Amino acid sequence: MLTALERVIIARYQPDIRIQELKALNLDLEILRVLWRIIHSRKWISHSQLLFVSRKIDEIGRMAGAWLK
Repeated sequence: MLTALERVIIARYQPDIRIQELKALNLDLEILRVLWRIIHSRKWISHSQLLFVSRKIDEIGRMAGAWLK
């Protein structure tokens, strides 16, 4: 999550590499989705916790997609 946040900050303040950072952010989000599913499958978090995190990751992904456009 910290890497994703760092990419958002870089994209915001360094417009010359914005597209590159936002594409990398999208990849980071996909990796996070997989890791959270693994955490859930091992029963370390509840289903409602997974839904909450998934919604937040999806929201961040939609915002990053809008910034790319």
